[in-house]
Amino acid sequence: MFIDLLPIEGVYRGVSRILIPMNIKGGKFEQLYNLWIEYLEWSMNSNNVYSEDGLSLLTKLKQNLVRRGMNCEVIFYSDHLTETFSGIFLGYDVFGDIGESALQKGNKIDSYFSEKLNENGLFRDYTDAEEFCVSWIQSIINKSSVWEFEISPRPFQIWHSSI
Repeated sequence: MFIDLLPIEGVYRGVSRILIPMNIKGGKFEQLYNLWIEYLEWSMNSNNVYSEDGLSLLTKLKQNLVRRGMNCEVIFYSDHLTETFSGIFLGYDVFGDIGESALQKGNKIDSYFSEKLNENGLFRDYTDAEEFCVSWIQSIINKSSVWEFEISPRPFQIWHSSI
């Protein structure tokens, strides 16, 4: 199980590494700066593997960012279908070891697959995510993928934490 903090822009649109505190407001930035450095170190050292310490850090960073006008959320994700989380299930995303979702904002998805996305911008069913993943891997092999830098793309379950 993995955990991360992501910006909210309308609907959830895929795991990515785009959480950059921009256009934030409010007072002194020392606490935010210290939390941000701690978050970057935690992410690099843990590879975002779930831990209580990681959850505590992400919760503090989220609260600080939200107070400053940046909407974000803690998510949990797993590529093991037997793992579950008690939060709100959002759907299935597709990404690999680098952690850049093919569904994230700005990526074009053809109409066949875009019709299979739910209101959260994720696949409703695992089989749809798996079919997309097979298509993506084939496009990497054919050197026609805009996401060819991703390693071992596969479906992930995504949950939203109510924290």
